[in-house]
Amino acid sequence: MRRAFAGALALQLLLAACTHAEAPLRVSDAWLRTMPAGASNTAAYMTIENRSREPRRLTAVTSPQFARAELHETRIEDGMARMRSVETLDLPPDTRVALAPGGLHLMLFDPVAPLAAGEHATLRLQLDNGWLFEVQAEVRAP
Repeated sequence: MRRAFAGALALQLLLAACTHAEAPLRVSDAWLRTMPAGASNTAAYMTIENRSREPRRLTAVTSPQFARAELHETRIEDGMARMRSVETLDLPPDTRVALAPGGLHLMLFDPVAPLAAGEHATLRLQLDNGWLFEVQAEVRAP
């Protein structure tokens, strides 16, 4: 009985590992801007690719190096660039979504400690299906 239970548990763990290893989300070129002395926020950018046939939605972002992280969008309204918070980000099947200067991006608020160019920050992306992806974003000078 114990051997059967251990075998079933091992199989479940293996399937869970395989499912996670084949997770259809790919994040590339993740980076964030260096922060001038005294600044309390910065922006992060990346390309997110949903390689699956299922639509996904980015529902939350966190970072241990920042008190708060939010998804934002910059739009030109009446000739002025305006930034607004966005609750979620749709990731259609088989597409890439770019988070880039002047468009969609992550805002990171109140750093725990200063980050210098060349260092990395951890960003945790939460999807609507419960998947959590950890991304290392390089700190770069603009």
